[in-house]
Amino acid sequence: MDLIKYCILLLQETNQVTLPSFGKFELKFNSVREDQETNQLLPPSYSLSFTQQHNLNDIALASIIAELDSIDVERAKDFVYQTIKEWKKILKSEPYLTIENLGTFTAEKEKIIFSLSEKSFVTYKNFGLLPL
Repeated sequence: MDLIKYCILLLQETNQVTLPSFGKFELKFNSVREDQETNQLLPPSYSLSFTQQHNLNDIALASIIAELDSIDVERAKDFVYQTIKEWKKILKSEPYLTIENLGTFTAEKEKIIFSLSEKSFVTYKNFGLLPL
């Protein structure tokens, strides 16, 4: 199972996904806008924000995993928690954690910072449009 695949699916369906004990992603639509520096019109895009919250206990992610993989919700919850536990372990021992198709997490003391990848599914390129 690939946790990010399910996260992306939930983001596309509900515009948010909660990773229990880790944080929450929110997907927002950005309409056409002008780049003030280049005077280019930028096509519609999405922006993805991450908020670190330690007390989240949302089971929507586990529920969608259970439904799509035909497994018990408790087993799906265990998978989610185990994956997040591994991510936290990596962030304690490495300078960053890169999640393909999403972005990079860095840890500064107790704070987790997220940087969106250029190859993320939320960039304007997914609309098939280029800046004018």
